[in-house]
Amino acid sequence: MGVLLHKDAPFHSLADLVAAAREKSNHFDYGSAGTGAPSQVLLLQILYLTGARMNHVVYCGAAPAMTDLMSGTITTVADTTTTALGNIRGGMVRPLAITSTERLPFLPHGPTVRESGVPGLAQLSMSTWSILLAPARTPQPILTLLPHASRDVMADPVVAAKFAEVGNVPMPPLDQTATQAFTATEFDR
Repeated sequence: MGVLLHKDAPFHSLADLVAAAREKSNHFDYGSAGTGAPSQVLLLQILYLTGARMNHVVYCGAAPAMTDLMSGTITTVADTTTTALGNIRGGMVRPLAITSTERLPFLPHGPTVRESGVPGLAQLSMSTWSILLAPARTPQPILTLLPHASRDVMADPVVAAKFAEVGNVPMPPLDQTATQAFTATEFDR
């Protein structure tokens, strides 16, 4: 995920945006793909952890929010790097901060939230993720096989190249126990 700005926005760092949002409380608008969407959750976390305030503008999906960001109607949007990458590469928006723990290889000029130096955000990390789900009565041998099959697919150079092209960074396949622990932690957060 990343915090994005219009290409000509006056902020040059996440610290700049947070400082302005603290100083001019509720003067800025952030868009999200909908209430409870990862895009809203990320910006709410940033606002909560920094004491900054912005107005939430709810959109029916990420595309309309991105359109308003590109036109300068709203100040910022959080979005996945996958869906924002085309607009970043096209110069329509710029990444202010990404929420991965390290810079992304396909977005080397996108600083991480940790690099922002904003107090309270050093441990903030958020990403979108996908998991394979199976019906509750799936036989255990099949559940055991899924991580191995996923690993094999992700090791295919064609698949890996496609993931990189669209800005996806695959996480290592997890077994059933690790997947349950991971999702429980994510849901709690």
